[in-house]
Amino acid sequence: MWKLANVSVRGSAHQKTRLPCQDWSALRVLGPERNVVVCALSDGASSARFAHEAAHLVTEGALNYFVRDLSKQSDPLKAIANYDRTDGKLMIQEQQRLLVQASDERGAPLNDYSATLLVAILHPDVSVFLQVGDGCWSVARSGVLGAVTWPTQGEFVGQTDMVTSPNAARTFQMSRVVGRVDFIVGISDGLERLALDMTGCVPHPPFFWPLAQTLRFQMDAETFQAGLYQFLESDRVCARTDDDKSLVLVVHDG
Repeated sequence: MWKLANVSVRGSAHQKTRLPCQDWSALRVLGPERNVVVCALSDGASSARFAHEAAHLVTEGALNYFVRDLSKQSDPLKAIANYDRTDGKLMIQEQQRLLVQASDERGAPLNDYSATLLVAILHPDVSVFLQVGDGCWSVARSGVLGAVTWPTQGEFVGQTDMVTSPNAARTFQMSRVVGRVDFIVGISDGLERLALDMTGCVPHPPFFWPLAQTLRFQMDAETFQAGLYQFLESDRVCARTDDDKSLVLVVHDG
């Protein structure tokens, strides 16, 4: 019912400085009918010493939170439809505890584990999106593409909310889409210049639609994912952004 792909690519700036990729992305497919997908991505703050670890921790932690909860539910559709800000708050607070534990074990300041977080819980009949910080979730329905979350900008250029922020569990974005969607895309801020019209606050269709159509008609998802990785590493893309880049793409293949 779903075709999916995700990649996280080290930016050219980090290649030059020999730093690891500070983004992380992952997907989980649930149920015998494989009709529920939980996906997440994170961008570790460039100023954070353990940014790559933080991105990994919160991405996998968020997936574990919702997979654990949905595995207990007799009706996953009803559970997803009933998710509200309390569920988002509890999920974020759990990630904050993971980051506090990691920083304590290292004896490092909590800010050394700063990272954003984007999460989506998808069912053919309803989808829920959560976001702390920048990046974006975009959804296409009946041929119309729109953003369901938007990059959060701080007081200064390049500043955004982080999971480690004291108010993250209160000010996070949450959106719900009822009914079938054509595809869902999540991106980290490294792709904002290519994928978003920041003036009009809308996603850029020429970036998203070809990717979704290619995945829809690509028989081998692994081949598509490998091609997506090469595209995001290409000179064409790196000429416009030297940041790490993550992209999650889920296509409804009904």
